[in-house]
Amino acid sequence: MHSTIKVVDRKNDLRSLGDSMELKNAAENKASNIVEVDLSFNQLDNIEALDVFPNLKILLLDHNNLTSLQSIPHLPKLETLSLSYNGLRGMDQALVNLSTKFPSLKNLNLMKNPLNPMFESEEKYADFRATVKIWIPTLVTLDGTDFS
Repeated sequence: MHSTIKVVDRKNDLRSLGDSMELKNAAENKASNIVEVDLSFNQLDNIEALDVFPNLKILLLDHNNLTSLQSIPHLPKLETLSLSYNGLRGMDQALVNLSTKFPSLKNLNLMKNPLNPMFESEEKYADFRATVKIWIPTLVTLDGTDFS
């Protein structure tokens, strides 16, 4: 059995994935073994190069500069995606991308993004959760709380 590998490159002010030596090395040497990538606390606004990791299950992109999910690659095995503290807007477009590119998604964190009304009102947040659940029926948790 292959060992599973995690790539972490946090707090490096990365502006693009090409700036990460950790990611480059992982992609060249063991891309199919990478199951977790943590690129939190950078300045990323595009993540399409992550398509070199076909078996990615966990992707942490908190505290970056993502304003849309247009550049997100198709990651069929991704189960956990955390995007808190980004600039994500355009809920419909985000949900289309999330639902088509991550068919196995179980855990999603969208806290502290313009498209998430969590701190506006309970009513708006309840509607938001309901909409997300319709678009991504595989979800077990949203923003750290489960759907039950």
